[in-house]
Amino acid sequence: MIGRRSRVERRADGASFDGSVVRATGVEATVDAHDRFFWCRVPRVLSYWSATGRARVTIDGVTRDAFGVLEHAWGGETRVDVAARAPSRGQWDVLHLGEDRFFAGLALHGFGAHGAARLEDGRGIARVNRLRIDMKEPGKTWGGVLVTRAGTLRYDARAVTPVLPEVPDGGFVGFEWDGMLRGKRVSGSGFSEFRARIKA
Repeated sequence: MIGRRSRVERRADGASFDGSVVRATGVEATVDAHDRFFWCRVPRVLSYWSATGRARVTIDGVTRDAFGVLEHAWGGETRVDVAARAPSRGQWDVLHLGEDRFFAGLALHGFGAHGAARLEDGRGIARVNRLRIDMKEPGKTWGGVLVTRAGTLRYDARAVTPVLPEVPDGGFVGFEWDGMLRGKRVSGSGFSEFRARIKA
């Protein structure tokens, strides 16, 4: 899916994945992903990790430098409907700080906080110790606090793309944010996946 500001540009079918390269009709993205961190690690049941890094994205022949998130999940076959048992509320925010610096936090209702951050370009990642995301208008505006040993980020976010309803009672959305980190004002863009009932 390709989104630009207030609209979804298009959905590309026939996507393929080869190592760190993703291709679809008119699109190619390469991610130099490293320092993977696990969201869930239960052998033979479910394992799920993310890795981040600098990226290059080509859309219809135009190439841009970007920030990429590469994810991989695998697990055992089950008859249990995992999605039906997933928390009814949750949000995953990835905030780009520039270069390959980022904050990524996952808040699941009833399961606490998970996440990682890289606050210095080229350095290793730090675990998110505490996280709070307050939805003001789900999919439109929200605020958050992400705490690591390396620093605390407080931010306010506003959606800049429409919500793609790929998640039950929620979806994917691109956003811009402003905040404070180590006593300095910071801002950037990000990606969010959320689940929360939206009132019509």
